[in-house]
Amino acid sequence: MSAAQPSVKPQVGCYVFPHYHPNPYNDRRFAPGWTEYELVKAARPWFPGHFQPRRPVLGELDERLPGTWEVYNRLAAANGIDAWIFDWYCCRTISMGTACSRRWRTGSGSGPPRPATR
Repeated sequence: MSAAQPSVKPQVGCYVFPHYHPNPYNDRRFAPGWTEYELVKAARPWFPGHFQPRRPVLGELDERLPGTWEVYNRLAAANGIDAWIFDWYCCRTISMGTACSRRWRTGSGSGPPRPATR
């Protein structure tokens, strides 16, 4: 018989691409003020039971703003999310999805978002 093993709580991360805000690249490529929300609003069903378009429950939040991440952090913590996994990429030498993290690194934001401790 072996000794009781301590229970290990798994860490849960949530993948996020913080691109739901206006930025100069999208202003030039699509239209001034264009955001990913335009794609959400234009979604159409592809098959029976695929209900589209869906609207964000919280409305169209600007992910550049610290208040948006305060909301996200509260929701994440309340739903078992321990960490954010950020996506970013470059498109024609322009970094996409980095405006939020740049603000946190330079001190012009509220710091890296992280869900509150459960």
